Amino acid sequence: MQAVVELMVDVRRRLRDAEHLLVLPVPFHYQDGRLLVEYQAHIGLRRWLENFASLIVAAPVLPPTVRLTSTIIWSEPSDVMDRIQFVPLPWAYSAVECFRYYGTVRRTLRTCIRSARYLQFAIGGLHGDWAGVAAEEAIALGRRYAVHMDWVAHEVTWRSARSQQPARRIKAWLSTGAMRRWHRRLIRRSSLALCHGADCFTAYAPWCSSHSVPHLIHNLLIEGEDRISADAASMKAAACEGQRPLRVCYAGRIDAMKGPIDWVRAVACARDGGAAIEGIWIGDGPMRPAMEDEIARLRLQNTVSLPGFVADRGRVLELLRDSDLMLFTHLTPESPRCLIEALRCATPIVGYQSAYPADLISEHGGGRLVPMGDVTALGEVLRTLASNRNALRDLICRAYREGERFSSSAVFRHRSELIKRHLGGYPR
Repeated sequence: MQAVVELMVDVRRRLRDAEHLLVLPVPFHYQDGRLLVEYQAHIGLRRWLENFASLIVAAPVLPPTVRLTSTIIWSEPSDVMDRIQFVPLPWAYSAVECFRYYGTVRRTLRTCIRSARYLQFAIGGLHGDWAGVAAEEAIALGRRYAVHMDWVAHEVTWRSARSQQPARRIKAWLSTGAMRRWHRRLIRRSSLALCHGADCFTAYAPWCSSHSVPHLIHNLLIEGEDRISADAASMKAAACEGQRPLRVCYAGRIDAMKGPIDWVRAVACARDGGAAIEGIWIGDGPMRPAMEDEIARLRLQNTVSLPGFVADRGRVLELLRDSDLMLFTHLTPESPRCLIEALRCATPIVGYQSAYPADLISEHGGGRLVPMGDVTALGEVLRTLASNRNALRDLICRAYREGERFSSSAVFRHRSELIKRHLGGYPR
C-alpha cells in the first residue's frame, strides 16, 4: 500500500488542469506496472469523454492481498490516457486504514478539486469512501459539486447484516447510522444529486436542500447501441407462441441481495403449477452453493442451469434476446443495469416491486411486478405467461417500446448536461 501512496503523491505533484473530476469506488488494478480498469468502467470513461474535453479520475487501487475475482474483466485504458489523468488512492475500507491515510488522501483530493472545473463524487460507503472525503474538501473550499448514488447504501448495508451474528448486526447498525448522517450532510451541501434509479431518488431526494437539486438518472454501459432491431423484436414476439417451455433468465452476481433462493423457488412454483419452464442464471458469487442446494432440493436440475460467469458480452446479449422474460428477485434498493439491458433486448422484466423497476416500465408496461418477497405470486405470474402466449407476446412488444428511451450515449449526455448546468460558473 505504501507504493500506492508514493505513486499518489507523485501524481498529485504533476497534476494538470482538467474539465471534470470523478472520484469513484470502482477500483484500479496494477499488473506488471500497467494500470488497468474494470471493463465497463472503461466504457463509461469513453462516454464521459464524449461530453468533457479532459478528466481527472481518482479511485482506490486493489491491494495484492485482495483476491481477484474471475467475474471482473480488466481493460487497459490506453486509448484514453492522453485525455485522462488517473489518480490512485489507497484501499482503506477499515477505520484503522482510513485513519492512517486520511490526511494524505485529503491533500491529494484538494489538489484534484482545485485542478478541475466540474466535480462529481460517487458516494456510497463509510470508511475508505474517498468520494465522501472529496465532498468534504469541496465544502471546505466553497466549491459546487455533484454527488452520485447507485444504491441506497445504508439500507443495503443494514439489510445484508440482518441475518448475521448479533455482534455483526450491532456493528452494522452503528455504521449504517453514521453513514446515513454523513450522506445526508453531503447531499444537502451538494448542488446536484444524481440518483441512479427511482429507488435511489425516492430515498435521497428528500435529503436535498433548497440549493441541492435531485435528478433521477439511469446508467447504461455498452460499447455500441446494440438494442434489438424492430424486425428482430417482431420475430421474437411471434416465436413465443409455440409450445416450447417459457424461457426465463437473469444475469448478475449470485449474492444475497439478488435473492437467488427466491428466484429458484419462483421457478419451482411455476413448474408445480403446471408450467413448462426453463431458467438460466448467468453469473457467480458467494451464494452459488446455497443456490445449487436449493435447486437439488426442489428437483430442478433439469429445469435451471447455472453456467457461471460469462465474460463474452455477445453471449450475454444473445441470452437476453433469446429469453422470454428476465426474472429478478432483488431484495434491496438498488438499480441494476441488467433490467435496462433486458428491455433493450425486448425482454420483459418480471420480479419484485420497488421504485426502480416500476419506473423502467412506467410508460408502456413492459413487465410485471409483485410485492417484495411474495414468491408464490411471482410463480403465478410465470405460470400465467407460460400458458397465455398472447399475453406474453404483448408483453414482449411492450418491453421493446420501453427500451427505446435507453441508450448509453443518451444517459451520459443527460448527466453531463445536468452537471454543466448546475455546477457551471464557479471558479477553480
